[in-house]
Amino acid sequence: MRLSRFIAAPRMKSWRQFIWERVPLELARTDPDTAGVGGGLVRSLGPVHLTLIGVGCAIGAGIFVLTGTAAARYAGPAVSISYAMAGVVCVLTCLCYAELSAVIPAAGGSFSYARITLGRLPAWLVGCCMVFEYLAGGSTVAVGWSAYAQSLLAQFGLSLPWAVSGAPLEVVDNRLVATGRIADLPAVLMTLGCTLILLRGLRGSALSNALMVSVNIIVIVVVIVVGAYYVNPHNWVPFMPARTPSGHFGVAGVFTAAAIAFYSYTGFEATSNAARESRNPSRDVPISLLASVVICVLLYTGIAFIMTGLAPYPKLDTASPIATALALASPKLNWLIMATDIGTVLGLGAAVLISFYSQSRIFYSMAVVGDLPPAFAHIHPRTRTPTLAVVCTGVGAALVAGVLPIELLGELISLGTLIAYASVCAGVLVLRRIRPDVARPFRVPLCPWLPLAALASCSVLMISLPRLTWLNMAAWIALCIVLFFVLEARAGQRGTDLIISARD
Repeated sequence: MRLSRFIAAPRMKSWRQFIWERVPLELARTDPDTAGVGGGLVRSLGPVHLTLIGVGCAIGAGIFVLTGTAAARYAGPAVSISYAMAGVVCVLTCLCYAELSAVIPAAGGSFSYARITLGRLPAWLVGCCMVFEYLAGGSTVAVGWSAYAQSLLAQFGLSLPWAVSGAPLEVVDNRLVATGRIADLPAVLMTLGCTLILLRGLRGSALSNALMVSVNIIVIVVVIVVGAYYVNPHNWVPFMPARTPSGHFGVAGVFTAAAIAFYSYTGFEATSNAARESRNPSRDVPISLLASVVICVLLYTGIAFIMTGLAPYPKLDTASPIATALALASPKLNWLIMATDIGTVLGLGAAVLISFYSQSRIFYSMAVVGDLPPAFAHIHPRTRTPTLAVVCTGVGAALVAGVLPIELLGELISLGTLIAYASVCAGVLVLRRIRPDVARPFRVPLCPWLPLAALASCSVLMISLPRLTWLNMAAWIALCIVLFFVLEARAGQRGTDLIISARD
């Protein structure tokens, strides 16, 4: 059964049948790339590369930027608890990902799983949420990269013109206000540079990612080890500040920070997006998923604990909180500030690179099953990459990174990610019911209780996010629903015209 035949068939069905139609599991496992022009993706990634992809995408703005925002605005020193809580939810969700990735070795991650287990419209909405997860996520990391790059330039007495050194918008009292700037030029250049690397092919991208991730991990470990000697225990008092009338801090603040911090762990899903380019996806992807999550939980919790011990938490609300904490802790750490800036500038590049890689594969997967125009599934015959998908991801991210503030991006990404992760937890339960006969190389333990616990945990974190974030996401989902029916109506007309022509 070819995928093109499956795509044409639903156009003649009722809208109700069409919306809830699932891609057959056997088709997704055996014939995923037939819609691609120029051939399919190349299987060249092993477990080490897959793990580095997950870690490289995860260790980005979540650890180098959002830790300061979450501590200063929501949780105080208890932000380390927030990161641990988010890590527990992530581990539960990761187990669900591991089962589906072993059964469904397809590119596209959450979108592909929802397309097989939940139906066309739910999968479309998951895909739209994943746009925030990766496209906006990469933009967020690029904004953080810009701050650290400018901090590094300042070490050498250099600076950029004020008009191109930051976003033209910022969040003040839950409102967007103009700053007077034109654009964040370094963030724009960073996104375009990563786009060019991806266009050159997977081999060069994987090598670049491995080098940058290694530097990233070394920097974090050095900050934790050296910073432990300079912590001031008084900075941890009170460890959980009292709740304010605005609802920040206290237990509620810890949960809000956990919901925002959850974005930090989104990188592990990049491993599942690379399943179609893995040499042995049913074995390697689950192993790499779990390995990347464990590594990230340890690094996140450690850096959050040390950073709030180095400096008072209200002073960490900057675009480069680690550098800020080191500067406030002791003049003896100036050398580490420069080393941190150099390592962070290189390491954040990996997060941007893998975010764009993942988003391009999601666009590719959506085109393969007919939910986006076929041009997004075009594979370049030499580089073996979906060219249009990469270009659209890079250009879109450059616009977002150059204009929007990091605070708004981080919270929207967290909500979109939680929605996508919840769909994976639900997908495990649905697939267990509709296809109990399928061989599962990896099985979630204590099913259905563990997937239900993961689903409930994601729901709690979603509820903890600010109201403005929900309003912005609701507007985005409404726009995506309208776009879904417009695109599918046009595709349905094209499908009908083809059938009529064939009959004539």
